[in-house]
Amino acid sequence: MNRILQRILIALMVAAMGALAWMAWNPVVVDRGGRTLRLAVPPPPRPAGQRWQVVSRRFLREDDARAMARRLTGLGLHPRIRADREQVEWTGFADPYSYPSTAAAIEAQARWKQAGIDSTVLHDDLGYRLLLGRFYSGKEIAGQKARLAASGLEWREERHSEERTVWRILFPPQPREEAEVTWGAAQKVGGLDPLLRRVGPAGTGGGGDAR
Repeated sequence: MNRILQRILIALMVAAMGALAWMAWNPVVVDRGGRTLRLAVPPPPRPAGQRWQVVSRRFLREDDARAMARRLTGLGLHPRIRADREQVEWTGFADPYSYPSTAAAIEAQARWKQAGIDSTVLHDDLGYRLLLGRFYSGKEIAGQKARLAASGLEWREERHSEERTVWRILFPPQPREEAEVTWGAAQKVGGLDPLLRRVGPAGTGGGGDAR
């Protein structure tokens, strides 16, 4: 008889433990008049040490970058210059003809000079040619096109791409709020076209541009 009672008690204990385990994985949902309880979940914390950095557009001449850096330093900012190798596109203009001699090329050069266009004589396997300048910015290209069109002489446009050294102005990495102040100050200077980008704790790497 005692053995039977023991078996019953053991069976009841096993059943009770199973019920408790089921309830732990399947909690009871209580509906209180159809009301929904909403909990405010805070956003995930930002990674420790996250910084933002202001970076200028690229300069094609080192002297221009250094002159801008001196100007920014005079305003109380702390810029530095970084040189990189990048692919740069440019547009060139040329006289469409090839001339058989130096004298013929110089004569053509005089015609361009009279029209207000400077040119350079280039000698290659095809003879003597006149180059009418190379330009990098859209504003400069449009200006030269207008001058060439007004000259009444024939010309052609050539587009090229080359890898060359460019310079950018960078500011020290800062917390987001401070970096936005620096960005605003750089934006007011003009000629910088600054971007605000996310960088790592050490000031390198990071994500995309925010502005």
